[in-house]
Amino acid sequence: MAKLVPTVSVIVVRDSKRVKPVIGKGFDFTADEVASINGQHPGALRKPVNETADETTESNATVDGNAALDKTANKAPKTTKATKKAAASQADSQSSDATNDGEGDDEDEDI
Repeated sequence: MAKLVPTVSVIVVRDSKRVKPVIGKGFDFTADEVASINGQHPGALRKPVNETADETTESNATVDGNAALDKTANKAPKTTKATKKAAASQADSQSSDATNDGEGDDEDEDI
């Protein structure tokens, strides 16, 4: 049996039962199944690249990574009084720059 990875939906019949291998996961195909699938849909099966690695480590990494994303996705950044005060003073300084009386502005002045 050849361990190959289906890239599309594939159904094989074994012991009079339909078996549907998971796309992207390694599966042991018989030589007849490989010949039949490749004859009908070339490229439907590929050689495994890194599927021989411990799948439990990969699945745990995905689960832990998703858990970390879920925990941080729902939290807004904390706003402290100092942060609010700094933002307010910055807004004030920008508004005072915008309302400058024109002192020192030499741009676009027609003489």
